[in-house]
Amino acid sequence: MATRQRKANAMSTSTSASKKPQGLQNPLGAPRRARLPLSRSQRWLAAGEDSAQPALPVFFTQSVIKTIALHAASDMDNEVGGWLAGRWCRDGRAGKEFVVVEALLPAQQVRSGSTFLTFTHDSQVAMLSALEEQYENKCVVGWYHTHPRMGIFLSGYDTWLHDHFFPQPWQVALVVEPHTRQAGLFMRKDGELSPRRYSGFYELHSSSMDSVVDWANLRPEPQPKPAAAAAQPPASPKPQPSRAEISDTRPVEVKTVTATPAARKPQADAARKPEAKPQAESKPRVEVKPPAHPKAETKSQAETKTPAQPPVAHDPQTENKQ
Repeated sequence: MATRQRKANAMSTSTSASKKPQGLQNPLGAPRRARLPLSRSQRWLAAGEDSAQPALPVFFTQSVIKTIALHAASDMDNEVGGWLAGRWCRDGRAGKEFVVVEALLPAQQVRSGSTFLTFTHDSQVAMLSALEEQYENKCVVGWYHTHPRMGIFLSGYDTWLHDHFFPQPWQVALVVEPHTRQAGLFMRKDGELSPRRYSGFYELHSSSMDSVVDWANLRPEPQPKPAAAAAQPPASPKPQPSRAEISDTRPVEVKTVTATPAARKPQADAARKPEAKPQAESKPRVEVKPPAHPKAETKSQAETKTPAQPPVAHDPQTENKQ
C-alpha cells in the first residue's frame, strides 16, 4: 500500500502540471472498415480467462510484441513505457469493433523510478510528433508500461492516467513485469476499468506462424478438435461402374459400339440384365438330350438300311398266262 501511495504521489505531482496534447482528445470520429484477422492470428489467454470472444478483440503484431519485450528488459529496476499506435476498426459483417496495435512509440523524456513513471509534456509532444511523421494513418490506441517486481495490476494513478489521457472505450493499457516475464491487457468493460482484471490478446502473425510471445502467465487458446468437422453430412459413396460400363471403356468394345444396330443390341441387353455369375460366363451352356428308346432305335436303323419297296401291281392277264 505504501509503495502504491508513493507512486501515485510522485506521478500526480509531476504530471498534473503537464498539458495533454491536443491529438489525444479526439483521435478518430469513426472506426475504419476492415475484416477481423482471425485466420492469421493466435489468441493468448490470461489465467481464468475463458475462450469466449472478448467484447473488444485486440491484435498485436509480432514486431510490436518483440519491441515491447526489448524495451521492458532495457531497465529492470525502473519503470519504462510509451504509447501504442495502430488502427481502430469495425467488421461490418461480424458487427464487431477491434483494435490492431501496429507501432510502438517509446517515451524517452520521462521521469521514472522503481514505482512510478511520468509522461512529461515534452515526452508526449515528442511521441505525438513521431506519430504524425512516421505513422500518419495511425492513431493512439493505448499505452504500456512496466512494473518491475510488482506484478500485473493498475495502480490508482494508472487508472487516473488511463481515464484522462486515454478516455476512448477502445483504448487499452498493457502492463509488463520483466522479472517474472508476465503481461496483461486492461480494457474497459461496460464503461468500467477494473484495475485487477486483465486479459490476453491476439498475436497477429506475419509470414511465419511461429509465435514470439514469451510471457509465462499467458497460454495459447486451445484449437478446436477435429471432431467438429464430423458434424457435416457424410459424402455420398461414389457409384461403382458396372461390368458393361467397364467393358465400354476398352478400345475393342468402343469399335463394336459404333458398328451396326444389330451389334449394339446385345450390349444394351447386357447392360439391362443383372450381372451373371462367373461360373455361368466361363462354362458354355450344353443341352443334354435323353437317350433314345432301343426299339425306336432298331426301327429307325431298319428303316435306314432297308428302304421300303413300292407295292407290286396285280395284272389279271399275267396271272391267266401263268
